Amino acid sequence: MLTRRIAHLIRTGAARPHEILAITFTNKAAREMKERIERLIG
Repeated sequence: MLTRRIAHLIRTGAARPHEILAITFTNKAAREMKERIERLIG
């Protein structure tokens, strides 16, 4: 859900990528979230 919301914010122009802060517990989780968002945005 969080990754879809972030992707939506970027796609609609409501927020630029450097304006979004998403905190994860591990670097692995952060990488996975980044990859998912990149796939959703295209």
